[in-house]
Amino acid sequence: MARLLRAGDLVIPQPLIVPSGTLIPVPTPLPGSAGFLVEHQPACVPDDIEQLRIYLSYSTPAYPVFGAGEARLRLTPAHRSRHARTNHGTEVVLDGGPLELVFTPMLPASNPAGQTDPSTEYTGKAVLVLPPTRAVLAGSQG
Repeated sequence: MARLLRAGDLVIPQPLIVPSGTLIPVPTPLPGSAGFLVEHQPACVPDDIEQLRIYLSYSTPAYPVFGAGEARLRLTPAHRSRHARTNHGTEVVLDGGPLELVFTPMLPASNPAGQTDPSTEYTGKAVLVLPPTRAVLAGSQG
């Protein structure tokens, strides 16, 4: 069963990016703004994740001197709830597996000769780390 994402759940960019590059992963807590709580934390809506920016260092085999840039996350259909909504009708986000990641160099990586990475965008994945939550049995009396 898919779990609702909530503020404080972690997203961790995976080190490998395409074409051939490596990120330095930084665990980043998710914000939540759904207007209701899940285990005492606000649930996440798509904008909480898709507007999140994560700043990371990267390098490539041809440009081994680290550069830096910005990672953005994209939800897949598996992350979008078809039924759970906020009071305003906005869908909430589910743990649907890895997120798509788009990395844009802001300070390009370079090589010892001083040449800089000409790539303007890389793609990759990010994983979610969700702390355990207690099971809730709706309608139980006990």
